[in-house]
Amino acid sequence: MIDNLVTYHIHKHTPLPPNGALAYQYILAGNGVFVRAQTCFFTALLPVTAVTVRGCHHFVPGFN
Repeated sequence: MIDNLVTYHIHKHTPLPPNGALAYQYILAGNGVFVRAQTCFFTALLPVTAVTVRGCHHFVPGFN
C-alpha cells in the first residue's frame, strides 16, 4: 500500500488519531480548518481558515 503525502480528518472525537500522512494533514474542527504536521523535530497545528462547524471539537493552534 502506498502512503499518502496529504490526508484529512474530521475532528468529531478526542483525542486525535495519529497523523498518517507523510507530509501534512488537513483537520476540519469546530472552529475552522487546520493543518497538522509532525517530524522528529516539531509538531505544528496551524489555522488555515476560521469557520464555525457544528458537531466538531474545537482546536487551539500550537507549535512544539
